[in-house]
Amino acid sequence: MLSAWIIENDKKDYQNLKQNLLQYAFLRNLDIKTKWIKDPTQLLTISRSQSTQIYFIDIQLDHANGIDIAKSLRAKQANARIIFVSAFPDYVFDTFVVHPEYFLRKPIAYKELQMVLDRLLTDSKKRNNKELIIRSIDDGSRILLKISNIKAIMLVNSDKRLLKFITTDGEYYAHGRLEKYDFLLDNKSFYQSYRNTIVNLNYVKKIFETSLLLDDQQELPLAKARRKEMLREFILTDKE
Repeated sequence: MLSAWIIENDKKDYQNLKQNLLQYAFLRNLDIKTKWIKDPTQLLTISRSQSTQIYFIDIQLDHANGIDIAKSLRAKQANARIIFVSAFPDYVFDTFVVHPEYFLRKPIAYKELQMVLDRLLTDSKKRNNKELIIRSIDDGSRILLKISNIKAIMLVNSDKRLLKFITTDGEYYAHGRLEKYDFLLDNKSFYQSYRNTIVNLNYVKKIFETSLLLDDQQELPLAKARRKEMLREFILTDKE
């Protein structure tokens, strides 16, 4: 599923973008979930605990600057996909500091949106086929992890930013932020089951009320609010 949050004050512009996204979803046989954010404060509160794949941000908001909002998002979610939208093309030069994916001019044309989303999805597939490199906390050595072999990533100590990588080859610990690995959520096999846990659905065997069971019998946390959606993703995921 592709998740897109639209930060836009104007209802007409929001509806236009949403309609284009739905058309893209239909033509590409995708499941796209959109969320309209009118209050930027709400966005920053939500983004602390949830991961979103794409943000469409209007630069000129009623009581905020879209570029400043994007900076805050980038600080929390390094891999956030940010697309700016504006009726004023001159703003494009001001957005470079945030390193956005693209700049769309209002009114948004479907063909241009299609080009941007096709490129993002292609890039996501390439990224999800790559390997991860982490640094062991034991001796500082570099460990190469194949993404398809990762069962779960957990933040086990927030104060020390200690991450636990559960893989088919064993368990590894490294320092870092869980948000650094948000890009894995672009892959339909990965899902954030809890605020501190990203899990690979290919290794999930059972889903309970507030937890899930991996193929090696490890039990991981599951937020009640995410159970229904995770069950749906679990059913749709092709098991090898």
